[in-house]
Amino acid sequence: MDKRLVSDIEKLTRAVHTGNLESYHSLINKYCPKRQHFSFNGMLIRTKLAILDLNNNLGRQQTTTREGVARFSSMYPKRTNEWVAKRIAYPGSKLNACISLFISWCIISKYYNE
Repeated sequence: MDKRLVSDIEKLTRAVHTGNLESYHSLINKYCPKRQHFSFNGMLIRTKLAILDLNNNLGRQQTTTREGVARFSSMYPKRTNEWVAKRIAYPGSKLNACISLFISWCIISKYYNE
């Protein structure tokens, strides 16, 4: 096999970012634990709540120092064996506004009444 092709494939695999998908799955497990049984409507509402939580915390701004310099943390993933600079984002919101909006939507929705 061509050595350049193998080298290119190795570089491409590092470019695939699955962090948002992993965050979504983590939130699904938070709102819909696998060890509990929920009705169809309960699962539907809990899944939508997880989606709202994810969307509410995506795209958060990067924190800066007092001087306005962007803040980073360093990490060493075992898979890549290379040091990586990871941006530090502002803490996520606690979803107070989203939860109240979602509950209002559920009361109006046909899914809540079934």
